[in-house]
Amino acid sequence: MAISVVDRRTFLGTVAAALTTGGASGQTQPKQTFIAGVVASAPRPPGALAGQGGGAAAGAGRGAAGAGGGGRGAGQTDEQRVKTFLTGMDDCVRLGIHNIEKSNPPNPMFDYYKGKESQFKEELAKRNLTLVGLANNCHAGRADLRQSMIDQNLSTAKFVQMMGGKYVCFVLDPVDGTDATGDEQAFRKLDFKVIASNVDEMARRSKEETGIETGYHPEEGDSAAGLVDYLMDNTKNLKFWPDVGWMQMAGMDSVASCKKYYSRMNGIHLRDYTPPKDANGGRGLVPLGAGDINLVDLIDFFRKNKFTGCVMGEGQSNQSNYDYMSGKLGLQF
Repeated sequence: MAISVVDRRTFLGTVAAALTTGGASGQTQPKQTFIAGVVASAPRPPGALAGQGGGAAAGAGRGAAGAGGGGRGAGQTDEQRVKTFLTGMDDCVRLGIHNIEKSNPPNPMFDYYKGKESQFKEELAKRNLTLVGLANNCHAGRADLRQSMIDQNLSTAKFVQMMGGKYVCFVLDPVDGTDATGDEQAFRKLDFKVIASNVDEMARRSKEETGIETGYHPEEGDSAAGLVDYLMDNTKNLKFWPDVGWMQMAGMDSVASCKKYYSRMNGIHLRDYTPPKDANGGRGLVPLGAGDINLVDLIDFFRKNKFTGCVMGEGQSNQSNYDYMSGKLGLQF
């Protein structure tokens, strides 16, 4: 009897197709109306943890718009950062992923390709990839940095527009030059009215001048400080771009929050979280499917409500994100 060998990608695609058409339950699932992709990262060296090695480099140099922030990988040149990201893009091609995001900061990307944007478009085209969005950082609590943050966000949006993308999302930093996303008390010291005014104007200018939407990407500190509800209640132009892992880490029910602000959402970062077992157990961010967040329920909600934004896997590796998203969640890439 002849035995056929099915390659891994074909097998996963078959499983995903079965899930979206009913799978084992035999119940037809609503059509996927949203874009699925990943925050592209270069493969990590064997044995490296998430956030180390190649994976960290792809999003390295995380700094704040308008404040000259440094951060992880700040010693790299723009060319080195771009080359690392291109390696991550190649890894996505290997998996059959077509939609990608560049993690923060975006500056190395559009600074390196300034005046030669067509070259990066060619890099995308030859890989059959779309850069659907870029992530930013900003010190939105600083009234004196208002104009520089607006300009930075607008430059980011223009680059996304040129690449045929859809969004910019930003992370809040409470202090100069520091990615202090876990510092709840630092956020509580800020004037929330100033933050709301700054980010809403950033979003308004971006949408009106480029057509690109700007979404707020909450992480641990700002979520714990109450900024998610405050910004959703006190802005008009700002969209919601939740990162469910960071929000869960802050003690929020991230799935419930997504459902609450669904009408404001233009996309989401999928992560997973489980409380560390002890003080030395790490921050609790784990591979998709290994934590406590009900991602299956969330994706089912998106399908039923015909979500049209972007669902992007972030953290860990392109491989593990793809495996879970295409397999368990049945997403089409």
